Amino acid sequence: MIALADQTENAGDRYRKGKDYMKSAYDFWDTGRTGIDDFKERAAYFDYYGRTDAKTFKENYDKFNKYYTDDASGLIKFWDKLTELGIATKDADDGYKLLINDAEEASKRIGISTEAYSDLMSLSKEYGGSFTFVSSLEDGKE
Repeated sequence: MIALADQTENAGDRYRKGKDYMKSAYDFWDTGRTGIDDFKERAAYFDYYGRTDAKTFKENYDKFNKYYTDDASGLIKFWDKLTELGIATKDADDGYKLLINDAEEASKRIGISTEAYSDLMSLSKEYGGSFTFVSSLEDGKE
């Protein structure tokens, strides 16, 4: 049974891929290899508007890297930012509740791509969080 469990994807796997994207994009940036598609695709992943230039990537790196950690501290920082922006609230038990279920709107407020936002949110499920959000207002109408 353990072997089967090891073969299935966990909710936070997308978060961990995002963490790897952040590290490799930074490595490309740090060595000046910002003209390659590997860098550009990773840079676009972290930017709400999909920008791929080195300057924008570094700004996004400085804003978002703190959310990509090996423990829950990055996730807590992320939820604290959501709370600061009015996207979530924090309750007396240190739990969080989403106020905006539209991932497009929430990611726009933060300035990160909707894909990266969703991937960050996926880690919450591993820590017992549950939420429902839509990727756009159109999806929410269905």
